[in-house]
Amino acid sequence: MPEYSVVGKRLPRIDAISKVTGKAIFSADVILPNMLHAKILRCPYPHAKIRRLDVTKASKLDGVKAVITADDVPGYKKKSILLFAELPRLAKGKAVYAEQPVALVAATSIKIAEKALSLIDVEYEKLPPILDVEDAIKPDAPLVHDDKTESLKRAINREILPTVSILIEAIWMQASKKRM
Repeated sequence: MPEYSVVGKRLPRIDAISKVTGKAIFSADVILPNMLHAKILRCPYPHAKIRRLDVTKASKLDGVKAVITADDVPGYKKKSILLFAELPRLAKGKAVYAEQPVALVAATSIKIAEKALSLIDVEYEKLPPILDVEDAIKPDAPLVHDDKTESLKRAINREILPTVSILIEAIWMQASKKRM
């Protein structure tokens, strides 16, 4: 077996002393001229309609350079009906998972960005969350992606099923793991 110079060898950590003594510089330690600080407003619910989202007060706060919502991001209407991975990252009209970003703030300081978040007026309507597959497949289950589900079913029936020679349907269950 060949002898390697690095693999399988103990190597000295050249950055260990600077990290342990607090002298190491991390990206969070770097402050550049005219640097902006960002904060994210997140939905506190796992499933909710966004009834109202008003960023007017936050936008007018001195030191705030930008407040961004889904309405400010182009391309939300051009998503594939089959690829859920392409769902928007900012909630638009509805939050579909807990802590989903609703708005972003860029300001001249962290304190101003946090103050701006507190000035954003959001009214949520809590919706029942879907927490497991068994509940999700029930006929009366609430739709998480209202605009996608029917289109997805039609696309599967129209485009995918005709090309399948064998269709296997099964329910997979995994015993819950005890977490420490």
